[in-house]
Amino acid sequence: GFVLLASVNDVARFAARFGMKNTGRYLHNFLTNKEFAKLSMDELKQTVGIYEILLQTRFFELGDVLERKGTTIADKVSEKLFGAAGLLQLIAPWNQTLRQFAAFSAMHRILEIAQKAATLGKMSKEEYKALLENGIDLQMLQRIHKQFTKYGDEVNGVFLAETAKWRDRKAAEAFLNAIRREVDQVVLTPGFGSRPLMASTTLGKHLFQFHSFSYVATNSILLTGLQRPDMMQLNSI
Repeated sequence: GFVLLASVNDVARFAARFGMKNTGRYLHNFLTNKEFAKLSMDELKQTVGIYEILLQTRFFELGDVLERKGTTIADKVSEKLFGAAGLLQLIAPWNQTLRQFAAFSAMHRILEIAQKAATLGKMSKEEYKALLENGIDLQMLQRIHKQFTKYGDEVNGVFLAETAKWRDRKAAEAFLNAIRREVDQVVLTPGFGSRPLMASTTLGKHLFQFHSFSYVATNSILLTGLQRPDMMQLNSI
C-alpha cells in the first residue's frame, strides 16, 4: 500500500548516480535482451548478495527492527509480523527489483568506463571521481578490464561479468565491493555508522526509531550531492 507508494521516489536515485540517459539505456538494453540480461541479473544476485525477498534487510533496517531485535517470544512474533507486512505491501519485491537493477547499472557503468579508458586512454573527471568513490583506482580498473575481457561476455550492450571465473581475485573483490557500495547509494539502506551512537542505547532505540532513513539520506543525498554539483544530481531532484 502506502509504504510502496512512498518508495516510488527511490527511482530518482538512479538519475543521481548514473544519469537519466545512462539509466534509460541500461533499462532499454535489459528489456530488449531479456534472456541474456536475466543471466547477468542472476549472477549479480548471487555474487553481490541481494536477497531482499528472503531477508528483507532494507525494510527491517528502515524500521529499525534489527536494532531492536530481541530473544523473547513477543520479539520474535513482532519480527515475523513485520516481515509478513513487508511481503503483503509488496515492499520486499520492490526492494529486490531496485537493488538488482542498481547492481546491473553499476556493473555496466564500471565496465563501460573501463572499456573507454582502455580504448581511448582517457575518462571524464566525473567518471574518475565516481570510481575513486567506490574504491577503484586506475590500476585496479585496468585489472578489472583485463579479467572481464578474458572471462566475461557481452551481447547487444548487456554485460555478463562471470566474476567466479576471474583468476585475479583481488580485482573481482574490488569490482563486487564497488557494486555493493553503489547499490547501497542508489537504494538507500542504513548500515553501520548511519545512526547516532545514542540510537544504540535502550532509550535511543525508542527515541530514534524510524529516523534511519533521514540519517542515511543526509549522508548519501545531501552531503554527497554537495560534493558532486552536476546535472545528474539536479535530475534526481
